[in-house]
Amino acid sequence: MMTADREIATALIPLTTGESIVPYPGVWADTPYEVRAGRPVIAEDPGLSALVVDRDRGTVLLLDGHGESVVNSSLAALAECARRYSAAIRTSDADDESWIAIGTDLLAQIRIIDPGVADAEDSFWAVAAEELGYGMHTRSGCDGRRETRGSGRWLPRRPAYRRGRCGWRR
Repeated sequence: MMTADREIATALIPLTTGESIVPYPGVWADTPYEVRAGRPVIAEDPGLSALVVDRDRGTVLLLDGHGESVVNSSLAALAECARRYSAAIRTSDADDESWIAIGTDLLAQIRIIDPGVADAEDSFWAVAAEELGYGMHTRSGCDGRRETRGSGRWLPRRPAYRRGRCGWRR
């Protein structure tokens, strides 16, 4: 499975247009993608981390100072997890108890969509669901988007998540 830049860009359309949100603080890259560690960089938080695609397997990985970890097994799974995350954060009038249930439900959905990627408690989506359960998220619609590097493309504004020794933190 050799994934070309055009296939990657097409799969990322819901994310790069802001239709769906990925809880990642970086900026979506444009084609042709920069290659890092032999993999195209699809998003980057400069100096801290990058989301890359393994062209042979189609896996989406997070590269940071701690190494690499699997975010999703495919671009399609990334897009679907982002769609579910976006639907969850757009829940209105939720109290603390409701957010806990919403986060738990999101984690269950992600485990069905892409088995194994949220099993470790410090995995990308497990942390995103946990923080959603605490009410830590961006609820943005069009007001939470920003233009990237004068490209005319708008991206969702994301909270500043960082991966520490004990997992992700805001």
